[in-house]
Amino acid sequence: TALLADIPQLTDILLHHVVADSLLSAMLSNNLVVSTLNGDVLVSITSGVVFIESGNGTIAQVTGANIPADNGVVHVIDAVLLPATPINGIIANGFGNALKLYPNPTNGDFSIDLGEGYPTTSIIITDLLGKTIQTNEFSNNQILNLKIDEPAGIYLLKVESGNQKVVKRLVKE
Repeated sequence: TALLADIPQLTDILLHHVVADSLLSAMLSNNLVVSTLNGDVLVSITSGVVFIESGNGTIAQVTGANIPADNGVVHVIDAVLLPATPINGIIANGFGNALKLYPNPTNGDFSIDLGEGYPTTSIIITDLLGKTIQTNEFSNNQILNLKIDEPAGIYLLKVESGNQKVVKRLVKE
């Protein structure tokens, strides 16, 4: 309910869901960057399923497409996309911009640079349905080298070190 009382933050979130044009699903392509009224989002298409990722890493699946509206077209998504700018009380990416994931997309081998070493770091990789694919624990490492032996697709990496947490999208080619 705190968000409902913060009209500027709520406006920022809502504007992050609006594109100033009618963008039909047939116009979308993998890795297409779409400008919303409050920042860019990235379109990913895997096996015909369309996902939208915001600048802060939140991901939504398109569950309904090309619904006509008086002022354009609506695509229904299954999550709230948060703009890249931090929104107090909604998300907390303790790693900030220091955390780097590369290469992404990957052929299977990839690295995570935490920006500094942490006493303990936990990595949980899940598929988009939430099924845990693998878990890893690291101690006192800044750069974590990992491998994913799964079919091509989009996976989510939950990185956690103490109070720092973030979820990143990983594309396996």
